[in-house]
Amino acid sequence: MNIEFNTTLNPSLFQQLLSLVLEHVINQGMKSLSQKQTLINEVLDQSYEIVLDDGASGHCLAVNADSVSDLRSELGHQLAEKSRNQNLRGIGAVVYTVPELKDDEILKISLRSLENEDTTFISQKHGGGGHRNASSFMLKCHEFEQWKVVLNGFHHSSKRSKTSESNTYTTSSDARFSSNKVNEAGDDVGGNEEPQPPPQPRQ
Repeated sequence: MNIEFNTTLNPSLFQQLLSLVLEHVINQGMKSLSQKQTLINEVLDQSYEIVLDDGASGHCLAVNADSVSDLRSELGHQLAEKSRNQNLRGIGAVVYTVPELKDDEILKISLRSLENEDTTFISQKHGGGGHRNASSFMLKCHEFEQWKVVLNGFHHSSKRSKTSESNTYTTSSDARFSSNKVNEAGDDVGGNEEPQPPPQPRQ
């Protein structure tokens, strides 16, 4: 369907809507949803494991999402579910570049989470923000590469262990994260949060 919904530009909008066949509209909607899910599945198939915050905040799955800019929110939710199903944290890290920054060496990490998984602790630590189930931050490419889990081990010495009852993640350096103690503050972000520059290194 190709309908102009601005009544100023299309005075006959209501007549057009009344002439629509409901079954046809439903079929078109189902077809569109199926096509979008196919695109999401293709990206999900390329997911990989990362160590959040150098391992201090556990492990989850991530995907590169430059090719699906309009589906990132739903992609992130499904990625979080896939992550939890693989006994990782129920968080999905959707990774993409921000054209407005004109710097391909800076990535935006958009975190989406399930239920009581709080993402704000991670995002705020890196100069970003958001709310419990949706937050984001910027990270340099070479830093994010260190978060990736590789086949023959990690890029660093972090090791993962999970205690399901306390929801606590432990690394080899004994850094601990508890999801029921994280700070829930942060700017509300959805799919249109403003890009924020990466935090400057300490002198």
